[in-house]
Amino acid sequence: MKCRTATWIVRRFADEFDRAPDGFTIDLEHTATTMGLSFSRGAHSPFGKALHRCVMFGLALPTDGGFAVRRRFPTVARRHLDRLPTDVQAAHDEWARLAIRSDRREIEQRLVEAGFPPAAAARAGEIVALAS
Repeated sequence: MKCRTATWIVRRFADEFDRAPDGFTIDLEHTATTMGLSFSRGAHSPFGKALHRCVMFGLALPTDGGFAVRRRFPTVARRHLDRLPTDVQAAHDEWARLAIRSDRREIEQRLVEAGFPPAAAARAGEIVALAS
């Protein structure tokens, strides 16, 4: 249940970002109760614990005014991947390789659409792929 609750929170934030890409204010107590969770200030309620897991895994960052939330998830740390069975590690590595290829194509396309020469866009995509 722990990971699912954090996933629900991140998905709710993503839905809100779809409606308000520049940021939004959300009532955490209302959000918790709509997910069937209890809420109290601090990290001891089920909602607070799940939100804390989002912070631990780098998906959210506490700020003075609330939280900064990632729109895209970071890659899984190698130390976490090393704990998985070898077949799952291999499947992840293949997925990551395909994701980088997809990101590279998207970057190149957007740069060309923005007026950059195709050769420069291709070089930028290559640099992104090498850095990943």
